[in-house]
Amino acid sequence: MYTAVGLPRIYVGSRTHKQITQLVKELRSNTVYRPRSRKHYCINPELWSEPNKNEACKSLLDSNQCEYKREVEVLVGTFKYRKDGKPRIWDMEDMVKKGKDMCACSYFAARSLAEDAELVFCPYNYLIDPLIRNAMDIKIDNSIIILDEAHNIEDASREAGGMEIEDTDLLLAAEEFGLMLSRMFLTILEQKTKFSILGYENASELWSGQNLVSVLDDFGLNHHTINNYESACQEIARALKEKKEKEKESLETKSTEFAKKDKIPYIASQGVLRTMEGLIAILVRLYDPGLNCLDDYKIVMTETLVRLSDKSTRGAGFTGMDADGSDPEHNSKSRAQHSESRMDRFRKKARLHTDAPLTSRVAKKRVIKFWCLNPGVIFQPLSAKARSVILTSGTLSPMDSFASELKTSFKVRFSAGHVVESSQVWAGVLPFGPNKLKMDGTYKSVGSYYFQDELGHAIEGIIKTVPHGALCFVSSYILMSNLISRWKSTGQYERLVQIKKIILEPQKATTKVFDNTLREYYECIADHVSRGSKGGALMFAVYRGKCSEGIDFTDANCRVVIAVGVPYPSAQDMKIKLKREYNDNRSLRPWQEPPPLPTVASASRTGRSLLDIDLNSINHSTGTSSQSAQNLLAQARQQQAPRQQPWVALNGSRWYDIQAFRAYNQAVGRCIRHRTDWGAMVFLDFRLAQCGSQQNLSKWIRPLVRTHSDYDEGIQSIQKWLEPFYQGAEAEAGDTKPQQDSLEPDPK
Repeated sequence: MYTAVGLPRIYVGSRTHKQITQLVKELRSNTVYRPRSRKHYCINPELWSEPNKNEACKSLLDSNQCEYKREVEVLVGTFKYRKDGKPRIWDMEDMVKKGKDMCACSYFAARSLAEDAELVFCPYNYLIDPLIRNAMDIKIDNSIIILDEAHNIEDASREAGGMEIEDTDLLLAAEEFGLMLSRMFLTILEQKTKFSILGYENASELWSGQNLVSVLDDFGLNHHTINNYESACQEIARALKEKKEKEKESLETKSTEFAKKDKIPYIASQGVLRTMEGLIAILVRLYDPGLNCLDDYKIVMTETLVRLSDKSTRGAGFTGMDADGSDPEHNSKSRAQHSESRMDRFRKKARLHTDAPLTSRVAKKRVIKFWCLNPGVIFQPLSAKARSVILTSGTLSPMDSFASELKTSFKVRFSAGHVVESSQVWAGVLPFGPNKLKMDGTYKSVGSYYFQDELGHAIEGIIKTVPHGALCFVSSYILMSNLISRWKSTGQYERLVQIKKIILEPQKATTKVFDNTLREYYECIADHVSRGSKGGALMFAVYRGKCSEGIDFTDANCRVVIAVGVPYPSAQDMKIKLKREYNDNRSLRPWQEPPPLPTVASASRTGRSLLDIDLNSINHSTGTSSQSAQNLLAQARQQQAPRQQPWVALNGSRWYDIQAFRAYNQAVGRCIRHRTDWGAMVFLDFRLAQCGSQQNLSKWIRPLVRTHSDYDEGIQSIQKWLEPFYQGAEAEAGDTKPQQDSLEPDPK
């Protein structure tokens, strides 16, 4: 006997909003909904200048002062159906424009429309993070989840499983929430922690999950009391939601009645509620014997001396800035009043850690950091609830970490080729520079003048050979700065500038500054292309930076990627060291995949899939027909991964290698962006000459790579490869519009 089951909702998650936009354009023939943040949707002119629209919006809603919120249902009705009664297809820009015309909030209209959507696009942290899923009311049971750009999914899952809490947050929670839980952690920071000096004005202490639970046991905390705290947070969150949705009954009355019943005072701040929800969620995992994840967490407590500025008496924090990083003098009246109400609390907080008055300009800042070392803690429950999970990216390789790290069995694994012909790509390793010095991009060597000078000579020869746009990736902004300084002192910088204009990827830049930098780069290239010149621009960028992900440097905008070194994470970083130790320990213990959670769809689950292919490449713009796309997916279904039971975690060294080469593959793929594109990939590091390292490259690149032990021979090979592309005048039109992705917003 069969039970009727509705059609599963399909969630398509990607890392950034621009990537979502690209996917929506390819699937615009379907009914889609794309959840966004207030940053993108808010049309209230009072909030346009607010740096933190989420908090400012919530402040207006709490006081019922947003006139645009009242007209939401009218806007929803306009967008829900077309005149012929069929579901309407819409995008963010459509919604915002119509919202302005009707003076109706496009953000809340979009959330309302999601309730009936069959296909939902969203940043993938909306799906991965349990707290965000609850806040957005996303139901993943029996759903199909497709995560594009999934090479970052392990990091995203670990981040979702952890959090950091400052002592000021705990103090506010103790005052506003009244929970003993926050006071327990304040006591731990004040009395139970023996900080070890790490450096000037810095100290820390490291606990395991078991250490923390043992200390909390002394306070009388147990699985039952943690569940009570969780219920309290859920009840208050429901009260806040009901107040916003109905705008009828008083939250103060409801929360006060609940407080009298369970001895929990009324909570005034959503920020404090979110902090406590995150803390309690971690404690629920630690105290749940069925999850057995005490070893999956490390708790790091840090103490830092903070110098107080003259502005510290004006705002909420010690730096004189409001909680969202803005100057309180420029905030709305309601937020200014809120900041003033918090000022005394932070003054009290400062005095907790120093006997001197605030005018001494020094206070101690203490932070508890919960580090989740096992991404499977977050991802495996999501996978168990969903009908099917598909991870896809153009740079999933190396693929051997996903099953063991995410604690999920991916039965279908498929690594596709590229849409371009091999003749359109030159890929080569130059292990030695023009002066026969080894290209040693290891941490111990990159600071030497020998390496820096040889690297400058090598780059000069490459950009002199390849026309127009060039990207050069290095491991850090510090190295980039050191290279430029050295080359300016030796005259190498001037020689490079004579060939191409040099532009540096800005560090920690605002969107406007970064866009202007990209525009300068694009316009320089477009100018040379229009004049028939082979000159252009050279952009120095950093692995894992903005230029390495989410930006399409198509056609002349990037004819060569120069990859310097291999971007291994810092081996001295405490979190990296702990993760490597964790994996070494776990690799000695087999992991058995838990049975799937019982659901209506259990009998018809389609399993878990890894597709090493860019979803945006399966479209008509690349010349791939719909039938070809179906053929690719059919091949994927045929490539069933062998059952590997029991699973064994990757050891620390293998995990470390994978982190480096995922970032490496992402960066070098910037120059080949569509079917007719062409470009060169030059690997300036002797380690890439080794077969073992090349196996970590994306599958489509591996067979193309050639090692040229002689630098001059390598340059001649590039010149010969370029000849067919320049038989006659090249006519290209460089795209001068920046194509930056906006990062995931705070959805709450």
